[in-house]
This record gives sequence, C-alpha cells and structure tokens, in this order.
Amino acid sequence: MQALKERGGPRSAHKLICGSALVMFSIACGFFQVYGEAVFAGNGFMDEGWTALLPRAVLASALFGCAMLTIGHLVEHLRGKRAECEPRRQGASQQRIPLLVPQWKGKSVLLFGSIIFLAWLPWGISMYPASMNWDTFYQIWQWYPESHPLLFIPWAPTGSFIDNAFTDHHPIFDTLVFGAFARASDLLFGNWNAGVFAFVLIQAFGMAASLSACIAYARRKGCPIPVCFGCLIFVCLVPLFPVYAFTMLKDAFFAWLFIPWFLMVVAICTERGAPLASPRFCTAFIVLCVLLCLAKKTGLYIVAPSAVVLALAFRAHWRPLALSVAAMLVVMKLVLPLVVFPLADVAPGGKQEMLAPLFQQTARYVIEHPDEVTPSEQAAIDAVLGYERLAQEYEPLTSDPIKNGFNWNATSDELKAYFRAWGSEGARHPLTYLKATFAVSSRYLCLAGNVAPDFYLADKDHDGTGALWHPASLEEMRVTMEGLYAALMEAPVLNLPLKAVVYALWLPLMGLYLMLREKSPYLPIYLPLLLSLAACIIGPVFQARYMIAMAYVAPLLVCTFFMQWKPRKKEPIRT
Repeated sequence: MQALKERGGPRSAHKLICGSALVMFSIACGFFQVYGEAVFAGNGFMDEGWTALLPRAVLASALFGCAMLTIGHLVEHLRGKRAECEPRRQGASQQRIPLLVPQWKGKSVLLFGSIIFLAWLPWGISMYPASMNWDTFYQIWQWYPESHPLLFIPWAPTGSFIDNAFTDHHPIFDTLVFGAFARASDLLFGNWNAGVFAFVLIQAFGMAASLSACIAYARRKGCPIPVCFGCLIFVCLVPLFPVYAFTMLKDAFFAWLFIPWFLMVVAICTERGAPLASPRFCTAFIVLCVLLCLAKKTGLYIVAPSAVVLALAFRAHWRPLALSVAAMLVVMKLVLPLVVFPLADVAPGGKQEMLAPLFQQTARYVIEHPDEVTPSEQAAIDAVLGYERLAQEYEPLTSDPIKNGFNWNATSDELKAYFRAWGSEGARHPLTYLKATFAVSSRYLCLAGNVAPDFYLADKDHDGTGALWHPASLEEMRVTMEGLYAALMEAPVLNLPLKAVVYALWLPLMGLYLMLREKSPYLPIYLPLLLSLAACIIGPVFQARYMIAMAYVAPLLVCTFFMQWKPRKKEPIRT
C-alpha cells in the first residue's frame, strides 16, 4: 500500500481494486458458464476433461470481461452526459415525467401499477384460476380432514405419517394463507377456483404497485427518464413477471414481499440511514422483515444478516435495525415453535431440508470413493441415510431422492456421528463435495438454466382434487400463451430475460463492479442478493422459482446503477 501511495496514491489503489474485481468476476462468470454447460450436458457429470474445457473458459472469461468493462464505460458516459444536459432539460423532463414514468406520489404509483397490472392481465386470464404446483396443493389439502394422516416428509419412501393437523415442511404461514382463501371459496362456491384467483389478483396487483413504486423512487433519486421508462416497459412485457404474479406459490408470495423490502434497503443506503428516523418507515420495515421470514424459511438467513450489516453501516440508526432482528428471532425461534405450533397442532419441519447439501455430498463421495469409506463412517451414514441405497438413488442434478430417504427417527447421537463422518470425508476429498454441490446449482450460474414456470394446477397423480380446474373455455388461450412463453425461451437473444443467471449472477456482479468503479459506499444493497444466490446454490434442486425474487428487484437494481452515485464535478484548471 505504501508503494501505491508513492506512485499514485488512492487513485492507483482504486484502479488496482477495480481491475482485480473485473478479473475475478470475469473468470467466475466464464468458468461457471463453460463448466456449468458441460456438467448439465453430462447429466451432472463432466464428459470432457478439464484440459478440453480450459480454452473455452478462457475465451468466455475474456468476453465477460470485455462486456463488463464496456457496460461500465457506457454507464459512466451516460451519467456524465446527464450531468451536462440536466440543466437544459430539467424543465422539459419535468413535463414528461407524468406521461412516461411514475412519480413518487401515491396516485401516480397506483396509476402506473394499474398499467403494469393490465399489461399482465392476459396472462392471468389465460392461467385462471392460477398456476399451482403440488407443494401448494398439499398445503391447501392440509385444511381437509380426509387428507390426514399427513406425511412428515412428502414423497418419502419411508412412509413418514404423522397425526398432526398441519406440518411446517412448507412454511405454516403460507399454508394458513393459501388454505384460508381456498377453504373460504369452497364454503361459498363449492370449489377453490374463486378463492385462488382472488389471492393471485391481490398478489399480482401488489407486485405491480411495488414495481411502480421502485421506478418512481429511482426517478426521484435522479435515475434518467429513459432508464426508468425502459424498466417500466421491461416489467410489462417480459412474461416471467406476470406468470409468477399469477401463481399461488410460496416463492411468488415471498417475491411480492421482497420487492418493497428491497426498496426500503435501497432507500436506507442512498439516504444514509435517514428513513430510519421515521417511526412509520421503521414499523413497515420491521413488519416486512418478519413476513419475509414467515413466507419462506430461507428468509431469516437473507433478511437478518442484511439488517445487521445495515446497522453496522449506519450506526447512528442502529436501534430500529436491531429491533427488526430481535423481532425476527422472537417470532421464528419462540412464537412459532412455542405458541403457534402447539395451538394449531403443527408438526415442525424436518432436518432433511437444511441438511440436503451435506447428504448429496455424502452420496457422491460414496460413488467416487467407495474404497475409502471406513466401517465406522459407513455405519454412521447408514443410520441416517441408508448406505446401500445411495449409489442407486443418487441423481447429480437434484438432492431430492437422497434427502427424501432421510431416517426421520435418527437420534441426536446418530446425527453427530454422521457429521463426523461427513467432515472426515470432506477433508480427504473436498473437490468431490464441490462437484456434488455445483452439479445441483450449476444452472443458476450458466445459460443452461431457464426461468420455466409451471402452467398446471396441482398434480392429479397425487390425489388431486376436483375443486380446482382450468375452464375448458380458456383452453385455447392458455395453450397459445404457454406456446408464446416456450417460443421466447428458445429464441436467441430474446430469451436472455428468461435466463436465471441474468438475475442470479450477472446483474449482482455487474452492480458490484460499478460500485467499486464509482467508489460507492452502498455495499449493503447487494448483500440480500448474494445471500439469495447462496440459498439457491445450497438448495436441493435447480428451480427458477427459488431465485424469482431476484428477478423482480432487477429493474430497481439496474436503476441504482444510474441513481446512487452523484456525477463527478469537473475541477477548475489551475494556472
């Protein structure tokens, strides 16, 4: 550092940091792209050797680096142009704002939210009453006596039946909300259709209004009108937004709540913690934090660390942030297990969901290094997973078959013995563990992963119900819209907005690079996105719905590229 100061001071150090970030991000994107495609093409294994992949990885890294550098220069150029032209165009811009983008006013936000909602409505009508996977169906079905006894682990080959009224395998909060709409509709109309459609209508309009508020706030903070207008058109036309908005699913529900929460995080950062002085803002922030934890189990591990980092970054306003963390912990660790679960007769969720990445790594180790498994390790694995079945049931692209065979009666001592075996084997062959994890998550990190939602209503092969159906009169429209979505996924270039990697990896890394390039202090903006990506990577299978919240906040993230840093002022030339 002393040498850097002597040669050029902070500017040289800054260039070194930016250059290092550019190289690291480019290598990461290039490696993930090439290796991920190879793993996916080989069904979880790599058919080609590392030597064959290296030239392609180097080329891909170079292309990513050039693209990132070009975008960085372009953003800086546009920001500079805006600074030069702003005084001349300010009056005309103010006149155009109501016509092009929402203003930071309630009526304007609702107006443009309605415009977004109307643009989405054809998708909602074609999907009537909604889209719903089997997980959601099973959550609603728990409200009916004939569905009992429930499965502690759905799909479990061990027949893990329990006598509880509900299970927290999927968040009980979502189960109660979804079931309330469906059961009320059943009592009033004799089917679930009206209630399910009412829920997704509320959800879709809430998402549309939240996105409108994001664009309005970005414009208020100086984001150019063309960028805001482009984001508005983007959310209106890209079909993943309406399709998930009209889906009854815990991930879509979480995404709806994530949009305003992320907007509040951006506001806290761009205004240096000032919004936290408002009691109303703090109350809304705390409520959203708790709801995000209730809506999705990974929410606690995304929201709580983000609040802690915000408290450290803006220490003058740490109290409401600390209160939000305390509220999350009290609700999730005390109120739910000690009050709600006993009162509502809810069975806690199983350990297998959290331990799925470890189980998948163990299964791959048994396949690749069977001769190195000691008798004590084999006994420990057998007590928790069933040793003999691992090689037969292992699927590289999903950990579901392995985790669904978890012995839910395993004792604490047996789990401790398994953890010791897992640690010992990982120390011997850490690369095997990395390959097991990357095989599952690779499609979040390369172009092989499509955002391909489900367009069906529950799974009729698993005791589906006649209370929910797609009307025959909308069949032609539904097939047409599904065909349009499928065609877009196959269209070169046009399918980029339907690729998971764009939202899960590329945009967050691009934002981090721009932040470093412009010396921006607002790192906490990116922490929730990186934690969301980490949650996807350790997930049991590639499902684009796991990262859909990142897609919904992508327009706001792009706007921050232009709004969060003030243009540099030209210094007068001294003579």
